[in-house]
Amino acid sequence: SISDAISVSENVDISVVAAGTLTINVSDAIALSENIDAETDALEIEQSDSISLSENVDLSEPEAPALSIDVNESISLSES
Repeated sequence: SISDAISVSENVDISVVAAGTLTINVSDAIALSENIDAETDALEIEQSDSISLSENVDLSEPEAPALSIDVNESISLSES
């Protein structure tokens, strides 16, 4: 749970995130673009501001119990 802005850029590798679920709670707009491979048990996005997942976000090898992101403002995951 975070309350303002999250910006994660360059080398964001979530491909070994052993998860059963990827849950993203945000609040306005969501843009999923270019090579989003989410072969997880569940991909849940509840929007409230803005999420941008771009360029090579690979979730195809989930191994974690859960990855949860609760944000109030914006999340940007970019490049790898």
